[in-house]
Formats: sequence, C-alpha cells, structure tokens
Amino acid sequence: MDEAALHRRLDAIERRQYLVLALLVLPYLVGGLSLLVGAVEARTLVAAGIGTVVLVFLVFLYAGYRARQPSRR
Repeated sequence: MDEAALHRRLDAIERRQYLVLALLVLPYLVGGLSLLVGAVEARTLVAAGIGTVVLVFLVFLYAGYRARQPSRR
C-alpha cells in the first residue's frame, strides 16, 4: 500500500473516531447529571436527544467537508 492510500485510510479512521467520541460524550454527561441531581426530568432527556441529533449532524457535515479537502501532506 502506498503512502497516499495509507493516509486516506488513516484519515477515514480518524473521522470515525471523532464520530464515535461525539456520540459517547453526551450520554455520559446526562448520566453524570442524573447522578448529581438524583433524577433527570423528561425535558432534560428530550433536550439531550435533540442536542445529540444536532451534534451528529454537525459531525457528519464536518467529516464530509474534511473528506473533500485536498491532503496537506
């Protein structure tokens, strides 16, 4: 495998890792909030769900933008 192909694969892996991290952070924040408060209201969960959807959408947009940029290496 040549170096350019390897860099493309590594960039794709990096984008997937950012997506997974973005999907994992918000549930942990809500879980931490529930431990601190004792109970989470339904509107908090709805807000967290909407925030998650928006965050995932933004991550996909950013990943698509980065994928179309020429490599700087």
